[in-house]
Amino acid sequence: MKMKEKNLNWLSRNSNWLFIILLLCAIIILNLVIENIKYISFNFCFSTLIVLIILSILLILIIGFLGLIIYLEDELNGRNKRHIAIYDKIIERLNIKRSAK
Repeated sequence: MKMKEKNLNWLSRNSNWLFIILLLCAIIILNLVIENIKYISFNFCFSTLIVLIILSILLILIIGFLGLIIYLEDELNGRNKRHIAIYDKIIERLNIKRSAK
């Protein structure tokens, strides 16, 4: 049991906590995006539009990272049926290997 834990990297060991934190951040950012959309419809301001664009990009990045965490856990446990090339390249670049069972 200890040998398997030694071979895993930081991302796979802390993926549960990281997933929960990122999910909470995504919910908060989604609420901010919705509030900015409501605010733009009543008072249009260029700075609000810039904040909306930045928050939307940040939300897309967080959702992509959440997908990477799910894909990584499926890949490490051998349950991955679909292969996404971008995630495969990231996992290969991080040098994460599947644990032997």
